[in-house]
Amino acid sequence: MNGLNYRLAALILLLVCAGCVSSKKLTERGDLANREGLYKEASQYYLEALQKELHNEEARRGLRRSGQQYLDVILGDFYKASASGDRATAVYAYRTADELYKSAANVSVRLERPAHYQTLYDDIFEEYKQELYDRAVARMDVGQFDEAKQVLNELYTLDGDYRDTPKLRQVVVLEPLYMQASQAMQYGRYREAVSALDRIEGIDPAYKDASAIKTEAEDQLMLTVAMLPFHNLTRERMIEDKLAAYVLGSINDKRNPYIKVVDRQHTQYILQEQKMGMSGLFDQKTAAQAGRLIGVKSVLIGKVISFSVSKGNWQQSQKEGYAEYYTTDPYTKDKQRKFRDTTYVENVRVASARMSFQYLLISSETGEILGSDILTKETKAEEGYITYKGDKDGLYPKKNGRVLLSGEEKSRLDDMIEHPGGKGLHMESLSTGLFEEVSADVAKQLDKYERSRQ
Repeated sequence: MNGLNYRLAALILLLVCAGCVSSKKLTERGDLANREGLYKEASQYYLEALQKELHNEEARRGLRRSGQQYLDVILGDFYKASASGDRATAVYAYRTADELYKSAANVSVRLERPAHYQTLYDDIFEEYKQELYDRAVARMDVGQFDEAKQVLNELYTLDGDYRDTPKLRQVVVLEPLYMQASQAMQYGRYREAVSALDRIEGIDPAYKDASAIKTEAEDQLMLTVAMLPFHNLTRERMIEDKLAAYVLGSINDKRNPYIKVVDRQHTQYILQEQKMGMSGLFDQKTAAQAGRLIGVKSVLIGKVISFSVSKGNWQQSQKEGYAEYYTTDPYTKDKQRKFRDTTYVENVRVASARMSFQYLLISSETGEILGSDILTKETKAEEGYITYKGDKDGLYPKKNGRVLLSGEEKSRLDDMIEHPGGKGLHMESLSTGLFEEVSADVAKQLDKYERSRQ
């Protein structure tokens, strides 16, 4: 590394540490930079020195000397650029010079600059703003919105109130979104259109006819569904109506804004008027026909194939356990807890409920099957009690020759002890679990299909 590079590195290090040194030290560093011909860096040191100590005369003299030299260089660049028609370079050069001039004035140092330069700058500045404005509009006219945005951001930084710059800065964001939405509508990509229009609405709800287009897109995207009466192949009365109510509830729980199930009374009325399918015996063709009559995009049909509920039979098994007892120490008279082997009878029955349900989601327009499945669900519940001649409160389960004082098996035994004869199974609750599982799966598949659409 040569001597000049060493000096430059030292100056950079000094600049980094400038905030933690005294006014005198800053002045010394300014003197060093000035000797190296680094007038910009020297001016910065002197300015910082005067900001720390306004009456530092050495720094004042240094700023007047180095600051003027640096100002002359910048103003020279300004004049050359203005003479050659390079407005951008001229504007930024003069703004840099003006910032230095004002910074020096703030610490009572007056630098010299030609008075007519301000008038020259004002003219160039207006011309440059007009140049930027025209360039941005030209880019917008040919759909180059990203380039236009960059130009408008520069113009906004220079003069935030210039003509309709604030409005144009919105347009370069909104118009590409509007064009995207319009193209998406043209090709039937309604979800994409809504996404773009939502972003427009968040910036300017009144932009063009974006609100009306969004309403149209949402109407097109809306999946209207008619639930036709389910068919019941079992002997369980009204089970199809109960399941239909659960399916409707599960669909509503999804809160998908683009799924709308039409009023069931309205559906029933139209079917009655047309004297069709009141038994729930719909095939693919008649379901689509019913959907067209009701005025929906799709219909949901289904049939309960099987349904069974069983309380189960009591099963007995002998279990090994431990019985708790206490002895008294003959010397200390303290009670000692002990356990002895014992057996007890566990009486258990397992109740179950099982359902099979087939459904079809059919397009009213084409008659094609949009989704289908056969769902088979089963739920179980266990109850039990124990038969034991001893003290049940002192009974503990046994595992691998150890007494289980706590844990899942101890809790299970305590539950059986607490309910002699069994606590009784609520078969209605058991079957309700089936309805919830089946309806949740139907709603999930319907929601999945809707979200797969464009």
